Amino acid sequence: LSRGAMEGGADTDVIFGMNYRFLNEINGIKDVENMTYWLSQIMVRFAEQVFDFHSLKHAEAISKAVEYIKRNFQSKLTLKQTADYVSFSPSYFSKIFCEEMKCSFSQYLNKVRIENAKILLQGGNLSLADIALMCGFEDQSYFTKIFKSVTGVSPKNFKYSKDK
Repeated sequence: LSRGAMEGGADTDVIFGMNYRFLNEINGIKDVENMTYWLSQIMVRFAEQVFDFHSLKHAEAISKAVEYIKRNFQSKLTLKQTADYVSFSPSYFSKIFCEEMKCSFSQYLNKVRIENAKILLQGGNLSLADIALMCGFEDQSYFTKIFKSVTGVSPKNFKYSKDK
């Protein structure tokens, strides 16, 4: 197990320290049931040295959160609701979301909303107020402000440039 962990990229000093501890513990095991349990725990510890399961947990939660945001961007979606959905505290979720996505929750939510607004602007004769509401913005002026900050152009100019 230790050789496999080292070949998998685990730190050699850490693995040698674990080996020393485990070799001292093995002498105290007197029956097969305890030996089986002990070996399974050792396998987990060696695997943790090779794989960053903590990061994997974050990736799964972030993926789940992103899907949740994409399904619910039209509503008044909050960081707390999304954190609750993935079973993290809001502050911890905010931290890992920023680390994984390289932007804040609100920046990402606005990006999703604006991408959907672009589709609606290209697709028909909806008013800016209607598009704002359909994309989760409470009013047209805030929608226009966020749209321009994300895209560099106003929604009207975006629509006009796409109509040509």
